[in-house]
Amino acid sequence: MGNGYGKDAKHAWFEGIAFAVKDVATLVCIDWHFVKDNVQAYLNLTAIAGSDGKTFEIINDNFAKDASHIYYYGYTGENQHNICVLPCDRRSFEIIDHRYSKDKANIFFLGFTLKGADGATFKVLESGYAKDTNAVYFESNKIIDADPSTFEVYKENESFGHDVVYAKDKAAVYMDDKKLNGVDITSFQVLGENYGSDSKQVFYKTKLVKNASPASFEVYPHDFGDADAEDANNKFHEGVKVKDE
Repeated sequence: MGNGYGKDAKHAWFEGIAFAVKDVATLVCIDWHFVKDNVQAYLNLTAIAGSDGKTFEIINDNFAKDASHIYYYGYTGENQHNICVLPCDRRSFEIIDHRYSKDKANIFFLGFTLKGADGATFKVLESGYAKDTNAVYFESNKIIDADPSTFEVYKENESFGHDVVYAKDKAAVYMDDKKLNGVDITSFQVLGENYGSDSKQVFYKTKLVKNASPASFEVYPHDFGDADAEDANNKFHEGVKVKDE
């Protein structure tokens, strides 16, 4: 059947492993992860609850549909995916990107409904951020008190190996969905490996780096985010001063 799948008169197989299907005679392979018969569809050898095999089809790498449902599915590990039904209106459903979608009433992130989001003004930004006329979101989380009209994402996020990202509005700087306290917005800059600084202080993620000098602070280049840095007087690892040996 292709992609490691096979069948005989009684059984379905994947790379020598038998798995149960409703109607082996009509079983066909869709891709490496999906197969279907005339009764239901299957993801990684497991039946997709409530699916209709006759009409099931893949939309793209993260969305699928059948006669009754729209599905979101995502990779969670080696040969592991989650799949869920989106509680959406099929007629007005639209895919925004690989994580966001919408219908006439709701915005969805992965399989979650963004409560209160305004579909008419919703816009996906860079680095996991989005906004509408009323609020700003980081992935599925609403950022408390963020101002949509002045909100912008730091372009430097694209240049460094962060496992966090930074943005700002007229009143604050944010790391992911968290506000950095006591930051001078006008002089704040994004550094490498989860560091940032303004004219008076240095931050590791949201934490103030004690005894750090912004004027001489430098982050070592890394391939894997070890978060080592130094200034004129001290060395730091993940925002903590390294003791002299």
